[in-house]
Amino acid sequence: MRDLAESKRLAWIGYELVRRPERGSTAWTWRRTKTEMAELHALLSAQLNRKHHSAVSEILSRIARQPGFHGVREQSWKLCQYARSKGYQGDLPFLAYMQKISHGEPLVLTNS
Repeated sequence: MRDLAESKRLAWIGYELVRRPERGSTAWTWRRTKTEMAELHALLSAQLNRKHHSAVSEILSRIARQPGFHGVREQSWKLCQYARSKGYQGDLPFLAYMQKISHGEPLVLTNS
């Protein structure tokens, strides 16, 4: 494993691990790579230009079924808004999210 703070982002099957600020601290999330996003924009654009709204609906549904990490959901929402701005009138899909779970009580260290 490499130190991610000093090297390029960790990329895996079309996603990359990135840091983002959250409430004064740092959080980690997965998002699609720039290449993947460019391909999705091109695919949506091509179908929207041809006015193939059923194909656009299928693409958006496929996008919505991808992992619900915060970074991925932000990108999915931007793709939905892009389709809407280019004239897509259909229903937008529900974007699922990953539910964070507690792993028990926080660990408290004391001097004994």
